[in-house]
Amino acid sequence: MSFEAGTVDLVTCCAAVHWFDFDTFYKEVDRVLRPGGVLACYSYMLCTPVCRGHSLRSTVEELFHELQSYWTESHSLLWEEYSTLPQLYSDDLHIGSSGGGFRSGSEGTVEEVVGYMESWSAVNKLKEKEGKEAALLFLKEAKQRLLQAAGTDNDKETFTRQYDYFLRMWRKPFN
Repeated sequence: MSFEAGTVDLVTCCAAVHWFDFDTFYKEVDRVLRPGGVLACYSYMLCTPVCRGHSLRSTVEELFHELQSYWTESHSLLWEEYSTLPQLYSDDLHIGSSGGGFRSGSEGTVEEVVGYMESWSAVNKLKEKEGKEAALLFLKEAKQRLLQAAGTDNDKETFTRQYDYFLRMWRKPFN
């Protein structure tokens, strides 16, 4: 980071820290944070599509688990909601996603839900290992299953995408 040492109050990282080299990242965060500064890492586990008042979470979870062999080991940190991230400082706080305390949402179509799935690293790994056609087939089947679970064949139907966030943060000691 191109900041002078001890000049930053807050470093945030959304949906990415599980990809980082912790030794390098933590060293740089420690360098730039001022005493009392905070590192906040947050993310969400999976999108929960809702259509016609019905949660399609179980369908997304099924699709997610079908790609199990394509997820990287670093994703275990994500599945554990960052609770097992290496500790940076002793002043440490973790807030899980249960209870919907940090929820955001947006409306769209099934195509946007499938577009979200297409961004999964496991889909990209599937494409690398099995070819573009295999990834496209997975996404086509995902769309069909989501529509079926929603009880519609209208791909223009409104889907609400809900994201429940979790947070892990540390405060740098004042001394």
